[in-house]
Amino acid sequence: MKVIFHVDEPEKWQLALENVRNFLNAEPEAEIEVLANSAGVKFYIQEASTNDLFVELVGEGIRFAACNNALRKFGFRKEELPEAVIIVPAGVVELVERQEKGFAYIKP
Repeated sequence: MKVIFHVDEPEKWQLALENVRNFLNAEPEAEIEVLANSAGVKFYIQEASTNDLFVELVGEGIRFAACNNALRKFGFRKEELPEAVIIVPAGVVELVERQEKGFAYIKP
């Protein structure tokens, strides 16, 4: 099973991480990506390093991605991101590409 979680609102992050945890508990072999775009990228800079669930999920191999367009919009630099977060050129393109590859889409 493959799934991409989409977070574009900072206030939805904790719910998204809990959804990922629940999904992983039910489907331990799932391939999971969490993509942040728009204001959702702020979490990576402002809260991720101190969020225990984020740190735990990184350790379990969950892929976390940030939209480069959103990072630029908010003036964030790559160096500010947690090491585990990859940058994709455009979040909307990433969502479409993943869905074309069979990923289910979830937006908490």
